[in-house]
Amino acid sequence: MSLEGIRAFVDAVSLGSFAAVARARRVAPSSVSRLVRELEDELEVRLFHRTTRTLSLTEAGQAYLDRVRPLLDELEQAREVARDLGEQPRGTLRIAVADTFAQLHLARWLPEFLAAYPELRVELALGARYTDLVSEQIDVAIRLGPSAPTSAIAKKLGPMRRVVVASPARLGGRARLRPEALTEEPCLVFPHEGRGATWRFRDRKGNVREIVPNARVTAPDGVVLERLALAGEGFALLPDWLVADALCAGTLVDAFPRHEVTASDFDATISLLYASRSYLPIKVRAFVDFVAAKFRDGAPWETATSAASARGPTKAGSRARAPSAPARGRRRTRGRRSACRTRRRGNRG
Repeated sequence: MSLEGIRAFVDAVSLGSFAAVARARRVAPSSVSRLVRELEDELEVRLFHRTTRTLSLTEAGQAYLDRVRPLLDELEQAREVARDLGEQPRGTLRIAVADTFAQLHLARWLPEFLAAYPELRVELALGARYTDLVSEQIDVAIRLGPSAPTSAIAKKLGPMRRVVVASPARLGGRARLRPEALTEEPCLVFPHEGRGATWRFRDRKGNVREIVPNARVTAPDGVVLERLALAGEGFALLPDWLVADALCAGTLVDAFPRHEVTASDFDATISLLYASRSYLPIKVRAFVDFVAAKFRDGAPWETATSAASARGPTKAGSRARAPSAPARGRRRTRGRRSACRTRRRGNRG
């Protein structure tokens, strides 16, 4: 009996179609269909009801799935245990991550990780939605935003903060804005499926205000919105990990440093997801520990955004200047600026 046929059958149930399995495996849909058909021929029973649009289990298919799925999990764990006996991560680590986050941050971290584990190969699944880590053959995913699916284990790295940013020219020297001003100011809006464009502001007392921004441009791409903000085209609500370099350089400014802002929930997080199972492969554990260490003292980009927030909005064309503070506060701000300069030098390398 073909183990590949059994795996194709289980994956087709999890992903909902042969085409989805083929995309995850990067093979032709016909090859997945052939594996399942050969399995059915060998069992002498139909496992799926097939139509042109849907794929559903027969009664025999459900009974077969209930028996073979736990066995496949056991086989996978046995394979990982055998591989891990050498105590050195090896093989291929498949990581799902948003492409922009990979470009801005993961690509900066990977050289250090690869140098530490020379026998390990990394494959990035960029932009993957990773609804089912096992079926999509994802070892670990970096999730930005909502809570994890119940089928996965989540290790929280920290909060995912969002910032309303604008260019110094767009702010025009205004030291403080009210959230309601964005109903008239031009805004650059990231659309969220199933929700209207609403930005929520929470002040230091916990008071929440909701406004509908004046959407001059709407685009489902944070990099596009950041570039438009840099060009002075409006205010953009973006994650701090995306705009950290611009905030550090002073080309963008946090327009509402006294507020938490979101277009969804205030409790959004950055997390690592991996399959819910009793045994964690050594290659996954190595990556989880490596990334968690990056966040041990806060998000790696937080120094830049903290320094920028301390500077606050500035006049167009002027150099940002920190507000007056006690000596202790001034030392902390100078340290942030120094770290910001160090970050820029490191990014050039």
